[in-house]
Amino acid sequence: MSVLAECLAFLANLLSLIIFGILFQEITKNKLSVIEWVMYGVVFHLCLSTFNVLTLHFSKMLMVFGKDIALLFSLMYLSYRHKPKLNVRYHLFYALYPIIVFTVLQRIYGYFLYEFLDIKISPFQSMSVVMLSVLLVPPILYYLLSKWLNIDISNVRKTLKNYLKAKTITVINCLMLFYYFGFDLLPLVAPFNSVVAKRIHECGSFIYFILLFIFLFYLNFRHGQEQKNELLRNQEMELAALENYSKHVESLYQEVRSFRHDYANVLMSLKVGIDQGNLDDIKKIYDEITADSTKLVKNNKFDLTRLANITDSGVKSLMSAKFLQAENQGIAISLEVAEEMGTPKIPLISYIRILSILFDNAIEGALESAEPKISVANFYQDGDFVFMIENSTKEKSVDLTKIFERGYSTKGDNRGLGLATLMDFQDDYENLSVETHSSDCTFTQVVRIYDREGKNIG
Repeated sequence: MSVLAECLAFLANLLSLIIFGILFQEITKNKLSVIEWVMYGVVFHLCLSTFNVLTLHFSKMLMVFGKDIALLFSLMYLSYRHKPKLNVRYHLFYALYPIIVFTVLQRIYGYFLYEFLDIKISPFQSMSVVMLSVLLVPPILYYLLSKWLNIDISNVRKTLKNYLKAKTITVINCLMLFYYFGFDLLPLVAPFNSVVAKRIHECGSFIYFILLFIFLFYLNFRHGQEQKNELLRNQEMELAALENYSKHVESLYQEVRSFRHDYANVLMSLKVGIDQGNLDDIKKIYDEITADSTKLVKNNKFDLTRLANITDSGVKSLMSAKFLQAENQGIAISLEVAEEMGTPKIPLISYIRILSILFDNAIEGALESAEPKISVANFYQDGDFVFMIENSTKEKSVDLTKIFERGYSTKGDNRGLGLATLMDFQDDYENLSVETHSSDCTFTQVVRIYDREGKNIG
């Protein structure tokens, strides 16, 4: 092989790696740093070299799998690097899916070139304009088909862990592995250019092409249904919170009205005492009214007036409802909103859902403690929107390694699902971060939304 041919082959492999890396990013929404791109290439070449050396001692025929296995392990490495706690079946899926998407569309495009343009494509063919198009057209085709059919590739990551069972993921992985390696085995059984091999390639690729888009349609449908349900849940939650807020304001009005009425009677009693010059009666009435006034003014209900700095009515009604819920359950509440707070730069429906999860978890955690307390603060820090909530806990320190696992909870399942959903939001928005601390019987969560537009990345 000439030097030029070797350079072209190297460029073709490099371009393939870049395309697979881009597809991997689009599906997992894990942005690769420059170092990760370099490590991705290094892992690929290490795996390829190691496999080729090993096959020399067994069977040279197995070398046909070298590139496939190296690519699979290098993409699994990237997935593991970003999500080390993820089950291996998900790492395998995230590695296989971009490979199968590319391979299926590449073969479909190759058949089109052969059937309609009479251009034959061989895996042993040197780099040319046609071979370059075979590398570039499949990802472009996938992007165009996804736009045309209104399929969001990012829903793969979202829907995968929420709606598909572990056994289903395993079956899908097996099907992808069969297609990935099975078609490489075919030349060992039948000649590459034989009619049988050609028909198997064609039928297999078209079947997997159809299955691929059925799978995508299903994920998008489930994701769309869940979004509608979530919207309805949030609307119902806002209405219930607004109703509670209205009832609370009404109760405050009744208390003030009653207080005003009592004050009128007290003033009349004072007037009688003053007219009669009876200092003992005046002192007694004064002590009684100041005691009642102090009790009313210190009522926790009046803390809600600090919500005046919350500008969005939906957020204000939700927070007031949660404060009332906590207060009715005997939890001491403190609230600090010293400045006017606008809405953060993520979708309002997502922010309300985040607040609901944080308050529910705080209330649940505080109720288990000896002295239930919740502290809330909302403020700007260096231009960033910060919401902080702190609650007392039964434990001196909560185990932070487990609480964000889906389904894990020290009390029922809802808390585990809520905190796992909180992590999903952090994955979805690149300008959102969640910090969690636990010490001295206090559990603290800080949501920071940076001062840039919250682009949905998942």
